[in-house]
Amino acid sequence: MRENRASPRPLPALTIVYRASCEIRNSIVFGTMIVVLVFVPLFALSGMEGRLFAPMGIAYIVSLVASLLVSLTVTPVLAYWLLGNSRLAEVERDGLLLRLLKQLADRVMRTSLRLAKPILLSAFVAVLAAGAVVMRLEKDFLPPFNE
Repeated sequence: MRENRASPRPLPALTIVYRASCEIRNSIVFGTMIVVLVFVPLFALSGMEGRLFAPMGIAYIVSLVASLLVSLTVTPVLAYWLLGNSRLAEVERDGLLLRLLKQLADRVMRTSLRLAKPILLSAFVAVLAAGAVVMRLEKDFLPPFNE
């Protein structure tokens, strides 16, 4: 957007976002397909392992494909909305939603820095509690079956 604004004939922001999303589309699709292909051998498992892990593989693949669809459709639209109307803006300015999100993030970071010790202490206590719970769990992956 900055390069477009500096050019002698700037293009509309929507065109810039579209071209940028087209540039990375193939990389996103191929990367997602490679990860999906890694899970395909999971469906060759037989017996109890196959029945246990096949639904997990399906859920993971469906979530990856859904994420792919979001990255190809929703993300460019949000980029257009969040980057503001660059054609009309003389100076670089964030959109309204992005300004609100930055203000919220600033408040959260300032609060967390001010309360760093209590936050770290509560996180440490939570990790210790989780460790204590894990130690009390049984060690078997699958319970014994009475078939």
